[in-house]
Amino acid sequence: MQSWHALSVAEVKRILAEQPRNYGTNELKDFETVPWYSMLARQFANLLIGVLLFAMALSFFLGDLWDALAILAIVIFNGLLGFFQEWQAETTIQKLKSLLSPLCYILRNGEKELIDVKKLLPGDCVLLQEGNIVPADIRVTHAVDLLVNEAELTGESASVAKGIESLPEKTILTDRRNIAFMGTHIVSGHGEGLVVEIGMNTEFGRIAQLTGTIKETKTKLQHQLETLGKQFGLLALLISSLVIIAGVLGGKNIITMLMTGISLAVSAIPEGLPAVVTIALALGAKRMAHKRVLLRRLQAAETLGAVSVICTDKTGTLTRNEMTVQKIWTADGVFSVTGTGYEPHGNFQKEGVVIEPKSYPELIALLTTGQKCNHASIKKIDLQWQAIGSPDEAALIVAAIKAGLEISHNPVIREFAFDSTRKRMSTVEETEAYHIVHVKGAPEAILDRSTHFLIGKEEKELTKDYREHLENAYIAFAKQGLRTLAIARKIIPKEPQITLQDAETNLTFLGVIGLFDPPRSEAPLALLQAKQAGIRVIMITGDSPITAQAIATQLGLDIEKIVTSKEISELTDLALCQLLEQKILFARTVPQDKFRIVKLLQSLGNLTAMTGDGVNDAPSLKQADIGIAMGIRGTDVARSAADMVLSDDNFASIIAAIEEGRRQYANIRKFILYLAASNTGELLAILINIVIGGPLILMPIQILWINLVTDSATAISLSLEQAETTIMKQPPRQINQPIFDKKALFLLGLFGSYLSLTASFLYHFYLNESYEAANTMSFTAIVVMANILTLNFRSFQKPMSEIGWFSNKWLLTAIISMIALQIAVVYLPVLQPIFHTVPLSRLNWGVIVLCALPLFLIPEVYKRTREL
Repeated sequence: MQSWHALSVAEVKRILAEQPRNYGTNELKDFETVPWYSMLARQFANLLIGVLLFAMALSFFLGDLWDALAILAIVIFNGLLGFFQEWQAETTIQKLKSLLSPLCYILRNGEKELIDVKKLLPGDCVLLQEGNIVPADIRVTHAVDLLVNEAELTGESASVAKGIESLPEKTILTDRRNIAFMGTHIVSGHGEGLVVEIGMNTEFGRIAQLTGTIKETKTKLQHQLETLGKQFGLLALLISSLVIIAGVLGGKNIITMLMTGISLAVSAIPEGLPAVVTIALALGAKRMAHKRVLLRRLQAAETLGAVSVICTDKTGTLTRNEMTVQKIWTADGVFSVTGTGYEPHGNFQKEGVVIEPKSYPELIALLTTGQKCNHASIKKIDLQWQAIGSPDEAALIVAAIKAGLEISHNPVIREFAFDSTRKRMSTVEETEAYHIVHVKGAPEAILDRSTHFLIGKEEKELTKDYREHLENAYIAFAKQGLRTLAIARKIIPKEPQITLQDAETNLTFLGVIGLFDPPRSEAPLALLQAKQAGIRVIMITGDSPITAQAIATQLGLDIEKIVTSKEISELTDLALCQLLEQKILFARTVPQDKFRIVKLLQSLGNLTAMTGDGVNDAPSLKQADIGIAMGIRGTDVARSAADMVLSDDNFASIIAAIEEGRRQYANIRKFILYLAASNTGELLAILINIVIGGPLILMPIQILWINLVTDSATAISLSLEQAETTIMKQPPRQINQPIFDKKALFLLGLFGSYLSLTASFLYHFYLNESYEAANTMSFTAIVVMANILTLNFRSFQKPMSEIGWFSNKWLLTAIISMIALQIAVVYLPVLQPIFHTVPLSRLNWGVIVLCALPLFLIPEVYKRTREL
């Protein structure tokens, strides 16, 4: 790849002239996407669905139309649910395209021409004007006060002044001041440049390439549920096949054995589990939306709960991305300025005491020059003050307003634009009596041209000792993480012609301004909560190490080492992995650095979240286990690549989302155990009855009713259980933590055995009355017992008196509703033939309730006695 920044303008022109002109179009290519029909088809390509389809076909063949229709409805419902869940078209590339200006001006054959940016070719001379979006990677050949905002690409919040001088070949992306990058915004000034890279060869295009080729990975819960489904399916096939074969070899009717096999298969498979999990995640997503967190991918919620590392950008994420004048140094001392952002309200203080700025001539002179040597303004848009133009210059305007300065209407008759060689800019103001040259720039560049300094209203000679004093002043500001800007002026007689030499020599040094991008007020507490929850926070920023360190200190981040992009590029993966084990901060980074850091963190076993708002963050957002984009300041690209979006750009919302994610995973695990316990009870009841030679204890339609209606409704309600009070005082769960640990398997065996033995006892006890009565008793008993069983899964440690009897009203409503529906199934004549039921007496119901009560009372007594 050509290092265009390292070449002179003449060399760039020569190389471009020698290259062929068959480059293609200046656009970002689409990557291969999965067609909708393939996405729909793969919803049905798994073992669980295959078993259900086989059961449906067999039921239809045997004449059980209701069973067949019920199973078909299950398959279609689950398939459509999965399809709509996945139907999130990958729009990252389209959003990248939307950032580009559709038209631009070029010079061809000496003529100014307006063309579609897609038709740009390397070698074209593009006119760069204020407000434009740069249409390609362009080597600047002419610049007049050309300032470009590259925050979306590099993460650097300050506008970058562009010049024409060549740079060292190893200059990092953030310091390539002679290249205007595709997709960045021209804040002020104008210029020209030669197109050197187009389309996918631009820096923007490389990010698109990196983002588009990252494959979506499944969450741990998705893998666990897939494994669980396969295990249940294989178990169902194995047991059903063995029972059918044994029965037929034993001389039993093949139709009877096939129906028995279907019942076993249906009882072994938790048909409602995929739908229940999806609905639970959707309800959780709705809860997150109320907390200003929008999920683009439902599974992101449970993954978020296991996050162990958050990689966060500084600008606009931990800070407000609003430059603010915080401190001012003059010969009369250091002044502090209150207020943050572009809100033009605040006061000036000296040594902690509020002062009247107009009483300090040096301060007023400095603010006046900052106001006149300026192209920016501020405007209130949608109740919020925003910068129009350079953020740094807008901050100077705000400071002047806070001081009560009126806008000077004297004309500016000359301007000497900023360039990277001089590192300063100047304007010439015409007054009635004389001209005033206003100068601002890098402190060393201003001090080098100064011969005097202002104290009071008197200009005094700048001695060597006082020059060192000034140097110490701006170095002290820099160490505090402030961006420093020096201000000077020069009063000269009115002259028709003013040269650059006349304007920027023998200056009077007025002072130094310390600019700051303030941290978000909510960020320090959010970072503390993350630490208490066992989550590491790593700042990755494009800003300077000093600025990043200062922000980190203010936010309470404990940093042991700061590493820059240049250092990252020189480190092996092994060396960088070792650094990632430390309390580290990354500064002056480029997009490839962030992507590499996230991948290495994942290789170390960390479940990693990445926050960001710019184009530069898109690859990392997509690579991370959880990509978190800012909703207000975030670009469309970042929001499209992310798994979740913060609608208020509030870092504290991430912590609220993590808490919600932990709650959701805990509740999902609870209802999976509950559903598995209920299915275990059904399966064992049927097996026990087969072993002792009895008739079919549960019909397939009854099992489907239990699995899909009564169990699923209470399981969904169980997902709405409140979080445990200590949930954010615990470290993140291990990535490989199984759903069924030893304790879970014990509970499955215990509760499943009780359900099966009780149902079998009731069945055989009432079999003397009739098969229908026995079947209805066992069917209804399992429904009632399973609903009562949910109360045990609300908490594995605390009794009901502590968590509150009515703290989950949805669950109580679900239990009452499901029992009411079961009553309807038992007594309504229209439903009796479908579900093979007969009416039960009050005594029958009393027996069922007595059988169900131990499922609640014994665990409740155990929980209470354990706490004593």
